[in-house]
This record gives sequence, structure tokens and C-alpha cells, in this order.
Amino acid sequence: FCAVSCRDRFAADPDKYLTKPDQSAGRSHEMNDPANDEVEYTCPMHPEIVQIGPGSCPICGMALEPKEISLNDAPDPEFTDMRRRFWVAAALTVPIFVAAMS
Repeated sequence: FCAVSCRDRFAADPDKYLTKPDQSAGRSHEMNDPANDEVEYTCPMHPEIVQIGPGSCPICGMALEPKEISLNDAPDPEFTDMRRRFWVAAALTVPIFVAAMS
């Protein structure tokens, strides 16, 4: 366990952590799309990892990719997140660069 408090929470209610939650409760809006329930996803680095619906690889943590190509033209949430993090890092780097060069 990562900490003693985590171990204590697990010891108090192990069934909460050992059983899967109800599939219909707590799903994001993206997950409510019926098309996502039928698509198999796999890890690009570990092709033996296959599951129905999006998620992350239990081995490396990478986002799972659909096994089959679709014509869905929705924006990629990973790209959007990475672009946002890039611009935040660039904005924080510029003042440091200017101070170092002056």
C-alpha cells in the first residue's frame, strides 16, 4: 500500500476495492455512447491487453487505442490535454528564459 491510511481504508472495507462498481453508475458522458461499448481497445505497447471500451493499460498506463479504425471525427482528448500542458509550460518558461538571457 502507498501509505498506512490506504491500508487502513482497505482493511475497513476490502469488498469496496475488490469488486467492480456498477457499470451504469459513475460513467462519464463519453462512456455513455453505445458505440464505445462495442469497440475493443488495446495498448499500443502491450497488444495482449484488450478490453471493451477506452481506458488505460494496467502495465504501462498508456491510453488504450481502438483496435479498428473509425471515421469518428471527434477531437482527441489526449491531444487537447497535451496541447494545453504545452502552452502552460511555454508560458512559464518564457519569463525564465528572458531573465536568464538578460
